Amino acid sequence: MPDESYYSKLLSELDTVGWDKLESIDPSLKSLTLILNDSSGRKHKIYISLSFSYPQTPLTVQIDLPSSASKMSNPTINFNDIISFYSKEVEKFQEVWSMLDDIDANTWVLEPDKPKRSDMSRRIALGNHCSLFIKLDEFNPKKLCDYTLFGAESFITPLRTNIAKNFNNWDLLLSIRQNLEKILEINFPSPEESSDFNVACGICYAYRLDDVIPDQTCSNAKCGQPFHQVCLYEWLRAIPSTTQTFNRLRGDCPYCNDTILLIIND
Repeated sequence: MPDESYYSKLLSELDTVGWDKLESIDPSLKSLTLILNDSSGRKHKIYISLSFSYPQTPLTVQIDLPSSASKMSNPTINFNDIISFYSKEVEKFQEVWSMLDDIDANTWVLEPDKPKRSDMSRRIALGNHCSLFIKLDEFNPKKLCDYTLFGAESFITPLRTNIAKNFNNWDLLLSIRQNLEKILEINFPSPEESSDFNVACGICYAYRLDDVIPDQTCSNAKCGQPFHQVCLYEWLRAIPSTTQTFNRLRGDCPYCNDTILLIIND
């Protein structure tokens, strides 16, 4: 058990930082959570673990920030120093978080299921079993981002054509969502429209399988059924007519019997 000096130090730290910033404290008094509000009103939780020998033993601090965020290097930090340090740190990411908040509010995000502040990527549903994966630059979030289109070639080929045609029309005055809709020449489905699309795997009838979503699609424009890679692999392996060349399986779609190709990733 800690001695009286530990309790005195803990109370003194909370008095200095402000009790309004304390969200919760463990009954053992060895861990607590502080709340930090940034300039946009976003709440950030700072998880702190203490030893009963604190301050001789340094604090352990965790906060959900992008990987490029700076880390505190001084092992003798106190609560006030933590708040002061991360108050400046969270301001570096205000613009990218605004871009991502706009995407989360106005599109149907497939992945991640529950985005964290450290998540700089999104997979956005486009309809017709197609999706768009994007990854933003946290320090320059309005520039043309890295992207990958997923879905049947019959659906995504026109989107690639639109990107090539409108590539030079990227406008840094617009949000990342507005630019993507402009160069793709589409309107992203809203979260309210999610019930209008079938995103479940056509084999296991589930959307998430071991936290993986369907990433394979039948290329037949009249089918376009999505599948988990592992489900489609097991299906094709069980069909005698399936052929394999190196890491490519070619067989029949479970839904339309059209030819479907699966590239096996190591």
